[in-house]
Amino acid sequence: MVEEAKIYDILKKHIHPNICIYYGCIRSGNYLTAICLKKYPRSLQHAVWNGDRTLDSGAILDGISKGLRFLHETLSLVHNDINPSNIMLGDAGDAVIIDFDSCLPIGREIGFRKGGTFGWTSEPPPTIAVPENDLYGLTLIAKFMEEST
Repeated sequence: MVEEAKIYDILKKHIHPNICIYYGCIRSGNYLTAICLKKYPRSLQHAVWNGDRTLDSGAILDGISKGLRFLHETLSLVHNDINPSNIMLGDAGDAVIIDFDSCLPIGREIGFRKGGTFGWTSEPPPTIAVPENDLYGLTLIAKFMEEST
């Protein structure tokens, strides 16, 4: 959780509309007990599973792409776990990337950290944090949304 909080501290200094809003952490003495984020109405995964016909697939994919481009090009970070449960939908249906526990700087070895969600990463699973990891997840999200309509 400490490593994830470090990523959120970076994100807090560089706000982007397609990246979740981080408020801070809750500590108990020297221990980090919670990460506080803005609450979003629903995940992309649940919206698709529930057959929400109001979803604008093009706008959602565009929003995810913009958030990823910001992570990669501005912050030199890779999310490493892009999947529909890590994409929230704001009040206006805009895509917001959440869950940065797998996020690492570009080029960093993933090692023993969680490197994605089974079924949403390439095979074999990536060992280095590279933007292609996120773009692969984005491709699968596009298929997920297309196959569910």
